Amino acid sequence: MIRQAALTGLLALVVLAFGHDLEAGNLNISIDSLLAVSDSLGIVDSTTLPSTDFALLYFHRTYRCETCLEMERRIREVLRDMGDELPDTERFVFRDLDYESEDNRDLVERYEIDAIMLAMVEQEEDRISDWHVFGNIWDHEDAVEFKKYVHDELRDYFSLKREAEESSQAKMDGE
Repeated sequence: MIRQAALTGLLALVVLAFGHDLEAGNLNISIDSLLAVSDSLGIVDSTTLPSTDFALLYFHRTYRCETCLEMERRIREVLRDMGDELPDTERFVFRDLDYESEDNRDLVERYEIDAIMLAMVEQEEDRISDWHVFGNIWDHEDAVEFKKYVHDELRDYFSLKREAEESSQAKMDGE
């Protein structure tokens, strides 16, 4: 609810600032860009896990070097490129979280996060039911190799989830 209100407020500011471009159809704004702006301005509290089924979390330090920022850009590119291979946006989100921030302390302590990492979190009824840490993302410095690694990890993760869901459904149908 807070997120929705914040996005509505941000959208209102965009319309006020760029209304003439919007009316002329010259302004192309995506929800991703609104979220990115709102996250960077602190409008949306990205330190709490969203109430979705899956959250891809990129943990980073407070100080972010160009390589760390580039990793996040590449992850976002992979997510855009994967499109339909991912669950819909009601069920899946991406968040970058500062593991040095006091706001993320509970999560960091619970999962012993002490380095830059990428993790997939599955939630059921507002509790974490699965925590999958990707291998060392630093092992994939080449842009193409890095993006392929992230893509393959996500594809494999969701493929296993779909298989488990189908198997569970088949058992229920057989009873």
